[in-house]
Order: sequence, then C-alpha cells, then structure tokens
Amino acid sequence: MFDLVYPLGDVPVLPAPSAERAGEEVGRQEMFPVVRPTGEVVGMASREYCHGGSRLLHPVVHLHVIDRNERLYLQKRSMKKDIQPGKWDTAVGGHVDFGEQIMEALYRCSGCFDCHITDTQLAAEGNPEINMEGGDILVLRDDILLLGNGIRTSSRGIDFMAERFMRSHPEGEYNIIVQQLPHSPESFIHLDMAFTMIDRDRCMIFEPPML
Repeated sequence: MFDLVYPLGDVPVLPAPSAERAGEEVGRQEMFPVVRPTGEVVGMASREYCHGGSRLLHPVVHLHVIDRNERLYLQKRSMKKDIQPGKWDTAVGGHVDFGEQIMEALYRCSGCFDCHITDTQLAAEGNPEINMEGGDILVLRDDILLLGNGIRTSSRGIDFMAERFMRSHPEGEYNIIVQQLPHSPESFIHLDMAFTMIDRDRCMIFEPPML
C-alpha cells in the first residue's frame, strides 16, 4: 500500500467543465482523485465520469474479514449500486474521495471507526525534523495519550502529535505523557517494546526504562 501524492496547487477537473458552471459542477458531485499507477494525483473527476467509460484510474479501498476458522466474510451489494449491483463483494469497500489518503478512506468506509487519521509522513515532507513511528504512540484512553521519545521519534514529532491531540480535544481535560527512551540497545527502539496495555486498566512494562 502507498500514500497518494497530492500536488501543492490545484489539479484539473476532468473533463474540463464549462467556465460558467465550473464551481457548481464540482461542488455538488462526489469527486475522486485521478492518479497515475505510482499514486501521484494528476486530476479529479466525478463518480459519474469515472464510471461512465472514461477508464480513468482512481483509487478504491477493500477490507477482507477472515475469522479464526479461516472463513471469509462477504457482503451483497445493493441493487442501487451503479457498478455490479446485487453481486457479492468484500466485507468493506469504497472509493477514496479527493483529498483523502488510503487509510482515511478505509476507516471511513468501514463504518466502525469515528476517528481522525494523522499522517506524520506527510507532515515531515515540509519539516524533516518531524520524525515519529506508530510504536511510540499509545492511546491509553480518550483523554490520555502516551508518547515515546527515542531514536525513532524526535522531540519535534512529539510536539506535532501533541498539537494534533489538543486540536481534537478542544474542550475538557486531557493528559499527554511523554516517556524518554534510551537510544541503545535496540530493544528500546519503540515505546511499545517497554510498555504495552493488556487490558483497560492493566499494562505490562519493562521496569528499567519506565518511570
């Protein structure tokens, strides 16, 4: 899986709308990113145009659900679908909307998650001092965020995540805890190697590096 690469400026609408109706046509339709195979976004187009024989390459997401007995769960598509109505399909599927990343679309289409996606890699493109990896981010509770500051996550990365966390919690009380990690040995490369939640109110820790 790769991230979509959106340009810094505007992208063309395909096909080019008439000048007097340009804003109106884009504003009222579901718009998809038009991409190259590398993930580079080169335009946007409506669902109707993408599915109307244009053969424009546009990204979709699918989630396969397999249980412990190796059974694959499917869903039956609505008869109102414009593509393959009434056919069996993957458990979760949908299009990536223009402006979204792959994981954002997957979470949205699943219908199971009410959350925001923070992509530190995209933030780091404009600031190479922002470094952060998932193993250093632990959401202990809705109001408690635990971050590891070590060899893979920089202080600027911590500041970035703290700012995003505060932005998503504009009201109420919340706590951001930062745990300093040793840079060696490699067994402490991530916070989750020394601190792991095993239940809602229980954790497993490796005592030496943990306060």
